[in-house]
Amino acid sequence: MARREREARGAAIRTAGRLGARGPRRPAAAAASAVLSVALAAGAMGCAGSGDPVGESGLTWITMPATGMGDSALVEGTIAEQDGCMVLDHGGSRSHLIFEVTDPRPETYAGGDAVRLGGSGSGKASAGLDIPEACDGATSYWYVAPGA
Repeated sequence: MARREREARGAAIRTAGRLGARGPRRPAAAAASAVLSVALAAGAMGCAGSGDPVGESGLTWITMPATGMGDSALVEGTIAEQDGCMVLDHGGSRSHLIFEVTDPRPETYAGGDAVRLGGSGSGKASAGLDIPEACDGATSYWYVAPGA
């Protein structure tokens, strides 16, 4: 390879290294892009005027931040409605369902739907949950694992 070609190739590699695969690094632009992505995801969920998610059935549900992780215990039951909030009837108990904010499944659930959901149960709500007014005051929760 000729010297001039090596120099040009080296400059191109150095420039690409500074720019990264997608162009120059701009923290403010990346933050704005992340905020826009979250806003678009929330809009795609069918939010009502109050900002609470509302599915095709008119039910709302509790959401948690998306982590992509969750426990794998299995619960089987039937989707039900309690004061406008989506709950799960299972084994003689009723639990309020908590889905990751990016999980599309609750949008299509309606009362009477039989479901199998991975996750874990709890008697108290964790910090960081978005609890719609219709779901306030719950005493039993099922944290639904994403994709399970």
